[in-house]
Amino acid sequence: MGAGTFASSVYTASKDLWEKLTKIAVLDAKSPLFRAKPADVEVVKGRLQLKANPGRGEEFAALMKRGNMTDLEGFGQGHYGAGYESAQARTTANSKSDDAGKEDSGQHSMHSFGAHFCEVRVDPELGTVRVTRWVSVVAGGRILNPKTARSQVLGGATMGIGAALMEQAVRDDHFARYTNPNLADYHVPVHADIPDMTVEFIDEHDPYINAMGVKGIGEIAIVGTAAAVGNAIFHATGHRLCDLPMTPNKVLAAMNPSQKA
Repeated sequence: MGAGTFASSVYTASKDLWEKLTKIAVLDAKSPLFRAKPADVEVVKGRLQLKANPGRGEEFAALMKRGNMTDLEGFGQGHYGAGYESAQARTTANSKSDDAGKEDSGQHSMHSFGAHFCEVRVDPELGTVRVTRWVSVVAGGRILNPKTARSQVLGGATMGIGAALMEQAVRDDHFARYTNPNLADYHVPVHADIPDMTVEFIDEHDPYINAMGVKGIGEIAIVGTAAAVGNAIFHATGHRLCDLPMTPNKVLAAMNPSQKA
């Protein structure tokens, strides 16, 4: 959400600046873009040029120097979710009211979506569960940084596996204090607990969420991970566990109901 808002404010400010430069260029008789339609002009690496003829154009600096401009400012705002389309409606279509823009945005889903797939091996005698394969697929709008986005999903999935199999805060009913407030007693996944993970992103463009088409992937990385592990355990054993974490004693109890304490 932060990236979508902040990056969009920079993008819209830059776009405002490009539009100002384009208007100056098409009205400048000395510009290669003189009398061109603004809609036919694109910006590529600090240069204004015709979409149909990239060779016809000029650098920002040349245009500004010829017009004796020392600086030029662009302004923009970052929005996330329904507010973005409402702002766009106010900016690009004066005939629409604010309420109309908000009403239109309500007709679209702007969520991130993700699916997690895993393979587990369950020891029927010890009740231990090992995650042996993992795949996460996420549709999170425009991915600004594939490396950090992948790391985000890896971290979320790892946390989800921990929640599914080992992480549990134990509280004293009399004093309301946690009895395992340290990493010696509160178990978290280590390298040996996590398999080689595969993360894939679905390339998508969402024109409604914000100017950059960026969505959040922080929560979608962990939501559903425990369910994936639980479903895999059910597929392996035929028994459904609904109490987290799914520790060996619970697995054994589910597989051998007669041995429950």
